[in-house]
Amino acid sequence: MKLVYLLLIPFLWLQADSRVDHIRERYQQINAKISTYRHIEIESEEESSEGGAVTGYLSKDTVMLIVEDVYGEMGKTRTEIYFDHAAPVFIYDRDYKYSRPMYDSTFDEKETQIAEDRTYFYNNKMIRWIDKEHKIKAERDPAFTEKEQVLLKYARGLYKRIIAEGRQ
Repeated sequence: MKLVYLLLIPFLWLQADSRVDHIRERYQQINAKISTYRHIEIESEEESSEGGAVTGYLSKDTVMLIVEDVYGEMGKTRTEIYFDHAAPVFIYDRDYKYSRPMYDSTFDEKETQIAEDRTYFYNNKMIRWIDKEHKIKAERDPAFTEKEQVLLKYARGLYKRIIAEGRQ
């Protein structure tokens, strides 16, 4: 029995890779058509010293992408949530850390450090997480499950707000 399980592991990994490839195609399709989408802007509910905004991009009444920007004195975060059939498929999170405040006369955008976090979803389950250190996190890691739950709740909340605003 153990031998059968060990033989199946590479096939499960290939299946996840195939799904990630499909998600990457979806990401490219959405970004290629972004200028054709209707967009809805609402305020971010995240706490921030400099404010924030959420923009939903819709094809007719279908949410394709939600982008949340949250600004601070020493940086900003940008979270992009890509959807397929009303479910998140890819969440791309970037944290920008400034070397000095934007209002400082010596501020240089080239000195900004950017940390990226990528999560891939299939059927409302996280199938891959590439963390800010560019490491692929294991599904059996307790942090993986926690991250999945937090992100799904976050994505659903923004989705509901964009849909509600779009109906007004």
